[in-house]
Amino acid sequence: MLRGSNLAGITVAKSEQSRKAAALFHLDFHLEALEYGIALSDASAYNIQFIGARPIFIDTLSLRRYRPGELWAGHRQFCEQFLNPLLLRALVGVSHNAWYRGTQEGIPTSDLRRLLRSRHKLSRNVLTQVGFSAPED
Repeated sequence: MLRGSNLAGITVAKSEQSRKAAALFHLDFHLEALEYGIALSDASAYNIQFIGARPIFIDTLSLRRYRPGELWAGHRQFCEQFLNPLLLRALVGVSHNAWYRGTQEGIPTSDLRRLLRSRHKLSRNVLTQVGFSAPED
């Protein structure tokens, strides 16, 4: 939480490096919150902002009490706003920035799945996060 800070220096993740840093920070933040019995209700990329190169979490309204055994409600949103843009760049060579001009909510998993080659889909990590997660539109 920023108290009495000058918010003029806060920016969003635009580059691949800052998106990756924001994704890792988001997961680390969520894991630490779970240790205190708190979960994140969503995984919006806009919840992570940067002061210089340092990511910060700004959406305290997304914090709520964790209910044992529940699945993470923000998983799909995390994939669409963090994982899928990073996979698009890493596997297909396409920057997520142009895509975000058309949709502020990220890259739907079904769209990413259609862009990936068969060899990418056979990767265990891609298969579990992209291949099994969302039905085709």
